[in-house]
Amino acid sequence: MARPATAAVRLLTGEREPVRLATTANIALYGLQAIDGVAAEVGDRVLVKNQADASQNGIYTASEGQWFRAADARTARTMQKGTTVHVAEGTANGGKTFVFNMLDPVIGDTAISIGFYFSDTAVTDAQTAATAAAGSASAAATSSTAASTSATNAATSATNASNSATAASGSASFAGTSATNAGNSATAAAGSASGASTSATNAGNSATAAAGSATAAAASAAIAAPKEFTSVTEAAAYTLTTVPAFVRTAGFGSAGDGGGGLYQVVGADPAEKGSFAMPNISKWAKLTENRAHIRLFGAHPNVSDNTAKLNDAMLYAQNRGENMHIPAGVYVCDGPVQLKARSVTGDGQYLSRIVSTLAGQSAVMIAPQTGVADDNTFRVWRDFGVSPSAANGGTYGIEVALNDAAEFLSNWVMERLYIGPFGTDGIRLNNSIGNANGLFRGTIQDSWIENGVLIEKGGDSLSILRNTIHGTGIGIYATLVGGARQFVLRNNNITHRAECVYLSGINGDAHIIENWMETPSYLGNYTGAGQALLYLENSSGAVVKRNTIQPLASVGGGFVPANSAIFCAGNSDDTIIDENSIYKGGVDHIRTAAGADRTFIGARNKYDSALTVTDNGPSTIGKLSGGYTWDAGHVPQANDGGAIGSATKSWSDLFLASGGVINYANGDVTITHSVDALAFAGAANGYSFDNVIKISGNQVLKAREIGWTAGTGTALKGAFAAYAGQAHTGAYVQATVQALDNAARDASQRIKAIEDALRNHGLIN
Repeated sequence: MARPATAAVRLLTGEREPVRLATTANIALYGLQAIDGVAAEVGDRVLVKNQADASQNGIYTASEGQWFRAADARTARTMQKGTTVHVAEGTANGGKTFVFNMLDPVIGDTAISIGFYFSDTAVTDAQTAATAAAGSASAAATSSTAASTSATNAATSATNASNSATAASGSASFAGTSATNAGNSATAAAGSASGASTSATNAGNSATAAAGSATAAAASAAIAAPKEFTSVTEAAAYTLTTVPAFVRTAGFGSAGDGGGGLYQVVGADPAEKGSFAMPNISKWAKLTENRAHIRLFGAHPNVSDNTAKLNDAMLYAQNRGENMHIPAGVYVCDGPVQLKARSVTGDGQYLSRIVSTLAGQSAVMIAPQTGVADDNTFRVWRDFGVSPSAANGGTYGIEVALNDAAEFLSNWVMERLYIGPFGTDGIRLNNSIGNANGLFRGTIQDSWIENGVLIEKGGDSLSILRNTIHGTGIGIYATLVGGARQFVLRNNNITHRAECVYLSGINGDAHIIENWMETPSYLGNYTGAGQALLYLENSSGAVVKRNTIQPLASVGGGFVPANSAIFCAGNSDDTIIDENSIYKGGVDHIRTAAGADRTFIGARNKYDSALTVTDNGPSTIGKLSGGYTWDAGHVPQANDGGAIGSATKSWSDLFLASGGVINYANGDVTITHSVDALAFAGAANGYSFDNVIKISGNQVLKAREIGWTAGTGTALKGAFAAYAGQAHTGAYVQATVQALDNAARDASQRIKAIEDALRNHGLIN
């Protein structure tokens, strides 16, 4: 942070460098001035004085992003480097003390004291600007004296030169030259003396200039240092001719109200919220605080209506692309508050609260605008509350409204909020215009929401996580724009008089996981039209897992529960219900409508009593937790419309009764069982095997042998007697030779017949 030229204090605590102090007034304090605008730097060692608890006093070393808080038992809080403080005079350890009073930037109205202390001997480099100027003049005088000394030395040099000329007279040859040189030396010495005189004159001028510079520096410091005022009103009335560069207020309406800030004095209206006119000097004061909060704009728990002040603060933040902070306190508003800042944060759900007195309107509005850069993305609202002045007053606590087809909201978070109880819903996400971009990639989490959440035509990737949602009406009601996916409800505690969750027209990837849904007896009779705690209307593909759903049917005292825990209504197809703890309603546990196809009721659900299902839909699977039985055939919706098992989810066994038939393509090929026999029929194109055929582990048939050349001649398929052989005489006997010829003929013809058979069967080519 750039700092003005100032005096310095070197602390006795041994810091590595002086703490620089910006001056504002000439109040003498051991050669120092009373200081404003001081901040601890990294490495500074500071004495923390706790006005409430002396045991917390001590010396601390400042580190990046840290400051020291001494208003309560805590001694460290985070702040931005360069935060300004104010000065008061005191004593400590026998010396003088600066006590810097700082306003807590979190709480806003609690003073913190930081003491920089020193003794007489420690003020070695802490001279005032005037003392520094005097030192400069003294240095100039010293420079003049040095110049005079230089002149004396020059005269001495001249005398020495003359003596040198006399000494040289013994040698006629060199005497003339030496005399000449001596003359030149004397002339140079005289010139040096003249230069010394000029130097002395310049030194005097330097001293005069230094004194003028000191005067100018003092005047500049007086203008540049922030001028202190108690309030904006007092600052606006400033009349002195000296125009400060900055003004600082100790409060907005009055000192200590938490609205004090630093303002730059400018010549023209900056046209920014948070600025004010200083008409007596024809200037404007422009707010320059880095960490903006609503009290800088006049909002305060003591103000009867903070609406305009909060809206000014939000507009200021929006125009600058900055965040806005709501310090702890209750801020009453008679009109709607527009949360235009990119991020709005408070000090806690119950510590920072907006209380609305409105009837028939939303207390807080969020309306993204395409005309504002990045107004539609990366928005955060956290750690504050919005509630009506009377229970069930107004309509909605926070309403996000898309008013134009080009508007959308993405990558946003609402967290750690307290909402309600408002008359209609705690939070409304309103895309009733049906913008296809809509409201997507958003999260509502870790909040307490009275009287429910309403989502109208939401978009992809909406998540409602870890909230407490409590009250009358419907807990979570949601519709999505066509084609939107990934709607996640997880780990919420939802206790409502009507449906805890009501999803309508959400076709694809609604995940309802690990929620508690209950209509407790203290809320009274169930009032929902859907007659179920989880009501799915025309919503296909929902996954319902690991929830506890409890209509509390057994409560006495005339309590009337919902008929069912879960109702798959309309065309809510392909719903998966598994791993839940489901309690019976007034009639049943689970109900399906006539159009709800393929509802899957898993075996890992737990029930408070024997499962009862009112099943009006086709193809409901798993009505009993101990296995599945059917009393009629199961068919797909269309021919070739479904598989039994899958590539990665296979059934272990298939059991068929005696005489069972496996029928392919309505009789094209059949495999029919009979006692000890299996008949294959059909297959006009034959049966194919892609490997060897074995019987009892022994190969009986394999793939065709190739490479054979077909035999020629006559094949013998008739009777064939193996040739037994005969005895031969030593002489040629025609009959013997003929018998051999016949045997060879018959053998070759038989081989040909066998070859033909093998070839016809395809065993060889």
